[in-house]
Amino acid sequence: SNRYDTIDYEMVDPILGTWDDLARLYKEIHELGMTLGIDVVINHSSILNPLLKRKPHLYKWKDWLVEPKCWWDYEHLPEFDQSEQDYLKYATRWLKNLSKYCDFFRFDVADSLESNTISYLKAKLPKVNFMGEVWKHAITGEHRTFLNGEELDCVMNYQFAYAIYRYVRWGNGEYFKRLTTNIYNLYPEKALRRSPIFISSHDI
Repeated sequence: SNRYDTIDYEMVDPILGTWDDLARLYKEIHELGMTLGIDVVINHSSILNPLLKRKPHLYKWKDWLVEPKCWWDYEHLPEFDQSEQDYLKYATRWLKNLSKYCDFFRFDVADSLESNTISYLKAKLPKVNFMGEVWKHAITGEHRTFLNGEELDCVMNYQFAYAIYRYVRWGNGEYFKRLTTNIYNLYPEKALRRSPIFISSHDI
């Protein structure tokens, strides 16, 4: 499994270990002077998640109780209804429990999470850093402002990765300078320092 189809938000998959294993990992990582982030998927769950039958109002439906609305029409990934107050309460509980074992959350498909969802969770968990999987510019232009202080603390810096890749591939120094300068000037300094710079990941 790619782990983007969560069946149970209340437990660790036995294939990966136990809560005690996660606690030990967190402790040992800190002893090495590093921080630990957990990739969280709260836009959708597995079609096998018991909540779909037990708490159907937490989900979006094409046909009520017959056909759930699925993320990008992947039939195994039914979407949560983020406007549902109970969803926000459940998500807060899940993340509050996980926050004992990590320093930050990396939100899968942050573009699909509504601004109100992220800001609600941020207010409930102010001590945990939020990183978002945001492919587009995180400040202006194509989508929305994520780094305004109420949502994300930083983003997966795909824009910077694009600039590096294209410079190495085609040697276009002007494009590299324009894109990186734009990011540097627009992203808040604190967010920029926390946003990772990478060439590849599980996404690219």
